[in-house]
Order: sequence, then structure tokens, then C-alpha cells
Amino acid sequence: MIGSLSVYIAVIGFITLTPRDDSQSSPVVDAVLGFFHRHEATAWMTFSVLERSANVVLFMPLGLLLLATLGHRRWAAAFAIGVTYSVFIEACQALFLSGRVADPIDVVMNGLGTAMGITLGRQTLVTARSWGNREPRPGSAPGRQGDQ
Repeated sequence: MIGSLSVYIAVIGFITLTPRDDSQSSPVVDAVLGFFHRHEATAWMTFSVLERSANVVLFMPLGLLLLATLGHRRWAAAFAIGVTYSVFIEACQALFLSGRVADPIDVVMNGLGTAMGITLGRQTLVTARSWGNREPRPGSAPGRQGDQ
């Protein structure tokens, strides 16, 4: 699991710490926003909403991988690491990447994504455990009487 976590941390670093001009939109972002604006139900989608949503989605797998690596009882440590990594990213953007814009709201959105990933992981574990502890229904378990 540590390998997957390391790779994903590197992917986030590449996405967030490579130089680019935040003042200019990319063709992919323009296409996504164009798609949303062509439909009345999603015409409210703005660049800001899309960016904030992307921050949440980007950090959800990090929360899940941190939880899987550290164990479900260390969920608070997983959350703290995710938020600390986000603060590190924003600090690097502010100090070293003149084309990037550091935004405290990004830390909040990244923390939310981390928390959602952790919650998903914990809930999946609880659900899996409850399914594993179920008593089989009479007549549905392998080896029931009459199968011999």
C-alpha cells in the first residue's frame, strides 16, 4: 500500500507543483465548462466551482490511501497528513511558483477531499465487517442439510 500512496503523492505533486499560468484556462477546462454551460441544469458551473470540486476529488484517493496505509484507527493522523501536504503545496506555490496562485480555500477543499476519502474507507470497512458477520439464511448456505 505504501507504494500506491507514494505514487499518488507524486501525482498530486506533479499536478499542483509544476509551473503553469493560473490566469489562463486550458483547452480541457474550457471544454468541460462549455459542456456544463450547454445544459440548463448545470449552467451554474463556473471555473471557481469546477476548480474547488477538482480539489476535493483530487484529495479523496489520498485520504483513502492514507487510511489504508496507516490503519483505520489512525484516521486522525491520516487527515492531519493530508491537510499538512495541502499546506505544503500552497506554501510552495506561494513561495516558488510565480505563475501559480496559492489559495487558503484550496487547503479547505483538499482537507474536505481527504476527509471524504477517509470516511469512504472507514464506511467500507464497517460495511465489509457487517457483511462478514452475517448469519447465513436458512437454506442458502453451502453444505446445508439435504446437499449431502
